[in-house]
Amino acid sequence: MLRTVLLPAIISSMLVLLTIRISQHFDIVARPTSRGVHTQPTPRLGGVGAAFAFFIVAALLPVWYGSSYELLTPWFAALVLGGAWALVGGALDDVYELPPRWKLLLQIAPALTPLVVGYAPQNFSIPILGNFHMPSVVGYTICTLFIMLMMNAVNFLDGMDGHAALFGVMTAMALGTFVMGFGFDGRFGVIALCFALAGSQIGLLYYNLPGRPIQTKTFMGDSGSQFLGYSLAMLAMGAADGMPHSQFPLLGSLLLFSPFVYDMAYTAYKRWRRGEDLRQAHKEHLYQRLMVAGWSHGRTLAFCAGMIWIGIILISFWYGWAAIHGEVGLQVGMIIIAAFVLWCYTYIVRHVEATEGSKRQASNA
Repeated sequence: MLRTVLLPAIISSMLVLLTIRISQHFDIVARPTSRGVHTQPTPRLGGVGAAFAFFIVAALLPVWYGSSYELLTPWFAALVLGGAWALVGGALDDVYELPPRWKLLLQIAPALTPLVVGYAPQNFSIPILGNFHMPSVVGYTICTLFIMLMMNAVNFLDGMDGHAALFGVMTAMALGTFVMGFGFDGRFGVIALCFALAGSQIGLLYYNLPGRPIQTKTFMGDSGSQFLGYSLAMLAMGAADGMPHSQFPLLGSLLLFSPFVYDMAYTAYKRWRRGEDLRQAHKEHLYQRLMVAGWSHGRTLAFCAGMIWIGIILISFWYGWAAIHGEVGLQVGMIIIAAFVLWCYTYIVRHVEATEGSKRQASNA
């Protein structure tokens, strides 16, 4: 499995560097605005290179692993074709800076791809109620909504150096490790593609970390965020689509992705309550508020990854273990603990804002 991570990381790093040169040549850059956190024009097509690296490795997996790799299944077709649609739609937005309504329309094509190719998750596990085999219409509905949720969550939270790419690395590696560690039969393709996605994001992250020289720096752009959100959603559904006791539950993956989903939902709710236009760009996500309060990119990223995300990954793991072993109380407990961790995240942000604001007032007095 090591080469499944290393090869896409190497290919991605080369292709991302190529996208930087192309973006600089054709002036496809994200320019500083009052609502952004970057201060210099920065290339914005890095996600294209990472996505192509993922597709290349996905095509090589059957050659490496032969019949043990699930090829030409509806799930695999939905992952690749829908991922390509997400990449194209995001790239068009990066180049032409489309209005929100067009961005939404371009998300519909990948979201409906599983329906077109005939894939829908079949199994769903709910604490206390147990495992369910879903009718096709329910599976298609959950699939579409989950894809739209993840595409928008990653897109909205891609506003700081290394934020979305590192999240992609950590969650994809975690999901692949969970599935492999629990020994789920028939999930080899999901495991390999989780690691391939993580590798492709590692190659991108190298050029997207805080402090990177501007000459070799890039953003993943909408092309990268739309592709990453779609791919994470499909991998999560693939992991959940085994027989009972041989699947990683979809709710476990939702816990794994909850820092981004929660931040998106919480910020949208607060802005809706104030009557603001939800389509308008802003700097009010929790991680952005930390930077506005005075934290550096590096400190904010280290806090999110080192405390919030690692904690949620461990919670997700124990939720999946509890689901497999029928420990309903532990499942419910993990959900409660995850909610508490996210509440603590919000509390810490508010505390930092209040503390830093008091310091500024004192210095200006």
